[in-house]
Amino acid sequence: MAFNPWGPNEPASTILAEEAWLQGAMLAMIFYGIVVALSLQCFSMLVEQTNRTNYKAKAPFLAAVALIFMLDTFHTGFNTKDIQLRFIENRNFPGGPSAFESYTTHDSLGSVSYVILQWLCDALLIWRYVMIYRECIIPRWLIIVPPVVVYLGSCATGVLFLHALSESSPLVESGPDWAIPYFSISLGLNILITTAIVGRLLLIRRRITSVLGGTHGSQYTTIAAMLIESASMYSAFSIFFIVPFALNSSISVIPLQTIGQVQGCATLLIVHRVASGKAWSSNTQTVITHNSAARNISGGIELNRVDPIVFEFETGTAALSRANSSSHRIDLEHKSSVGTMLEGITIIKDVHTDADASSFDAESCDRE
Repeated sequence: MAFNPWGPNEPASTILAEEAWLQGAMLAMIFYGIVVALSLQCFSMLVEQTNRTNYKAKAPFLAAVALIFMLDTFHTGFNTKDIQLRFIENRNFPGGPSAFESYTTHDSLGSVSYVILQWLCDALLIWRYVMIYRECIIPRWLIIVPPVVVYLGSCATGVLFLHALSESSPLVESGPDWAIPYFSISLGLNILITTAIVGRLLLIRRRITSVLGGTHGSQYTTIAAMLIESASMYSAFSIFFIVPFALNSSISVIPLQTIGQVQGCATLLIVHRVASGKAWSSNTQTVITHNSAARNISGGIELNRVDPIVFEFETGTAALSRANSSSHRIDLEHKSSVGTMLEGITIIKDVHTDADASSFDAESCDRE
């Protein structure tokens, strides 16, 4: 590297640490902007859907969105204040901003906001996990107990982490180090749930595709849907943090400052899917199966085995033609204007006919 006469007289490791702090702060602000946008969108969607009959079901989601936004705002604000303290108000601290961060205690409110935010997001992720596995043949207790036990362990180590953080920096060894256990347990919980959710959705996708075709239930089993439902973005980002943090690398401060905002984004994306009606619910599997069966089987005829049907309309006549076969025409007299639903296909046309719907269906079946 070329010599910079205007650069600070500090070791390369110190310069790298300070660069990482600033880059992490800027990246955190980018993700916080996404949190703000998602919070406003989710809150407005939920408010529009709330009425006297469903307010009890919508209230928890409204509260969750408000809490995520508030806690992420506190965490981001106090993190910004830390940057100001390190690089402006205490710029002459021996060793520079990096040393100031390493040898001073953290702000309590910002750290508490982050830990509570993580508890809230982990609880919502466990709820999604239980919802997706609700119709599974595995006993309910075997589904619920393992993640709940790990979650309680995360809460316990989180309290110990906050206590240790109030007395010293996590970057300096001065007593029991609860940072690695806390982040490791939280990461393990998210990886466990992420893997379980993705595995469950992949299994359901394979079963639906093999029986009903790839188009049925696709909104629940696409790659994007599985990544959002499982909050895999946060799990991947947690790995990016915990590995360099365990190795005591300066790079770890980049995801350290951003991890709260990333978890908020991942959770708000789940809430957004729930609010838009695209998320997996307790009866989604049953609805997909019933709707797909009704769509494929009507009157004992499997539509996927029937040649495509094309509807052509002429003045006073409805022409029913089968692709790659001779055209069958049914002359219908002008009498009344009706809308017809035939085998799941809506005909949006004014058709005047003397025949009723049942005779029309019967004659169509006879021609088959």
